Amino acid sequence: MDGLYFALPTRVAARELYQRVLTYVEKAFPGRATRPMVLLAVPGYARVDGIETKLLPDRASRCSDESKQQRQERSWAAEHPKRFLAATIAVGTIDQALLSALQTPHAHLRSVCLDRQLLVVDEVHASDPYMRHLLTELLRHHLASSHALLLSATLGAVAQDAFLGAAGAKQSGSKLDDALKMPYPALTNGAGEHLPLVVASTRTKSVTVESVPHLSDPGALLPTIQRALAQGARILVVLNTVGRTLALQRAVEDTVPADTLFHCRDIITPHHGRYSPADREVLDAAVSTRMGKGSNSGPLLLIGTQTLEQSLDIDADLLITDLCPMDVLLQRIGRLHRHDRERPASMKEARCLLLTPENGSLKDWLQSDGEATGNAKRIGLGSVYADLRTLQLTWDYLRQNPPIEIPRGNRLLVESKVDPRFQTVV
Repeated sequence: MDGLYFALPTRVAARELYQRVLTYVEKAFPGRATRPMVLLAVPGYARVDGIETKLLPDRASRCSDESKQQRQERSWAAEHPKRFLAATIAVGTIDQALLSALQTPHAHLRSVCLDRQLLVVDEVHASDPYMRHLLTELLRHHLASSHALLLSATLGAVAQDAFLGAAGAKQSGSKLDDALKMPYPALTNGAGEHLPLVVASTRTKSVTVESVPHLSDPGALLPTIQRALAQGARILVVLNTVGRTLALQRAVEDTVPADTLFHCRDIITPHHGRYSPADREVLDAAVSTRMGKGSNSGPLLLIGTQTLEQSLDIDADLLITDLCPMDVLLQRIGRLHRHDRERPASMKEARCLLLTPENGSLKDWLQSDGEATGNAKRIGLGSVYADLRTLQLTWDYLRQNPPIEIPRGNRLLVESKVDPRFQTVV
């Protein structure tokens, strides 16, 4: 290997990690002349060595000045997404790597460039069969000539079997009891062997999850939000679609004090993925400043989509979230009580309000052909999260076991509520 591609699930995650990788490379290679290029491989946000890089339209626009020409040559891999994987060190989104394994234009170029890289994939989830299959096929090809490292806090046995199978390991076909006996955290090699892993003391967090039957109308929680803000709470709301996010944002703007709403450059702002690249960078920085480590306390309400569930190092006293698969829910809960800070008296214990259907079941959200109804898809059930079985199992478990212990309980929660082999277990 003579390079590295660090693949993450979102642009936010890639941008956050890029700065850390760049800082490390600058320390490891103090001489600029010998320092490998470090590329932020995200379309619209591309940077080389921390400097924004734009696509050069043609050779005629290239500068003849020697220093600038060297810079342009160094930035060649950043000029178009199809070249991203040619960078020596790149941090980007997982789709750039997956495109090398699909029948798409320039897949061969991406594949040849990636073949020489150490492929690191972070935030690998278990509840998306489509992405799991694509990543398995990518690994099958990549591991024939190189190496890969997968990182996950919520990886189930079925996904692990698929990925290790791509490395040539024997499929375990484990039963639930066997899966629950697997060590967590764990370091597993390509042969399926669990290697000794020294882990620093991990803080365990108890979270009370309360099912609230307002999935069709999150606005019904306005009195709860008002009371929590009055008590000085920092509230994070994560909804499954942009439409729901904007609808709730409009509702709260008419009912809660404006100074308790999240502002970006003095503008009341929800958080989602439909901003321009420049605005999104400003927005993410504002979120980190207002809710990150060392930020000021005081009442605050931030409403957004899945863009808030990972990568941003933010801390909330109370989480309100739409129903979602267990592994995704664990990511969202990770924003609760994340940092050591003084909290309002009523928020000493981590608490999550889970928005669920009013009738107690997801059956009424299914059509006769097994597809989700239009109303369900508008909420992200059957569209954003296609498998309603995992949603029902997640909900059933939390109704019976409202306090959950993380990360101690992660293995049980993921295996029994996400793995399709175990979905008859309730």
